[in-house]
Amino acid sequence: SLRRWGPLCEMRFAYHFYGSDIGNLDVYIESSSGGRQLIWQRSGDQGNVWHVARAQIKVPTGVAFDVVFNATHFGGIQGDMALDDLNFINCDPSFTLKQCSASQFTCRTSKFCINQDQVCDFTNDCFDGSDEASCNNIFKCDFQKSMCNFYNDEQNDDFDWISARGSTVSYSTGPTSDHTTGNTTGRYVYIESSSPRLPGDFAILMSPVFGPVTKSGCSMRFYAYMYGQHIGRLEVYLQLVGKKRPANPLVNLTGDQGQEWKRVGVNIPVQSSKFQLVFVGVRGNGYAGDIAIDDFTASSNCPAL
Repeated sequence: SLRRWGPLCEMRFAYHFYGSDIGNLDVYIESSSGGRQLIWQRSGDQGNVWHVARAQIKVPTGVAFDVVFNATHFGGIQGDMALDDLNFINCDPSFTLKQCSASQFTCRTSKFCINQDQVCDFTNDCFDGSDEASCNNIFKCDFQKSMCNFYNDEQNDDFDWISARGSTVSYSTGPTSDHTTGNTTGRYVYIESSSPRLPGDFAILMSPVFGPVTKSGCSMRFYAYMYGQHIGRLEVYLQLVGKKRPANPLVNLTGDQGQEWKRVGVNIPVQSSKFQLVFVGVRGNGYAGDIAIDDFTASSNCPAL
């Protein structure tokens, strides 16, 4: 039981839920007064990767409590759950926060400071959702219901990016869930590297048109999943409308990047002309080379046209 903590106390732990028969995990706080409060839950396959869970401790100071992990098995042998690295953060009663700077965002509940670049990027960095709550003035695409005016450049590539959910069709490559929802119902887009694809084949995905960009430029973010022993390359270019693609990409990721969605930032300098981002997925030397992207966002000073 814990008896002393501050008002900003947060519990973090790692979890691994991988398998077709994964059940449900509920995490509760049980106070000494007998009350029980649900602070976190997940269910179903979350992919073959460790995730980090965050849960705020909302119990009156001075009331002792226990943390209860309640796992439910729904049947089947592919349902193992694992936990690791349990920590309590900022739980010292004397812990106080400094005021956030003008270049930071203040989380509503915890009053933690995060970088402005972490606001509206499809990741709940504040835990309470406040950093993802006011995002109507930016362009964002989670690929759940549409391609959001992204399209394949079918005249200039060898094959296409395709929309998918769950695992890709190839073994030991690609994600098992999207980044947005973290489960098999969510969608992402990816390149399929199995036959008839050949080494060096490439697929081109064009973004919507943006610009012009004034003042100090802007930023764009997306998440990439590049797992497999035959991963080729993911290149991202800035191409002016009506012009040829430049020789040098803004982003160039090569080879296996691990079994996780990785955040990729793209800094856009001042642009007097309209432009698009060009995503080029290059097939590697074998079938285990699926490359996926998800959750694209552009800051408010990157206007979509």
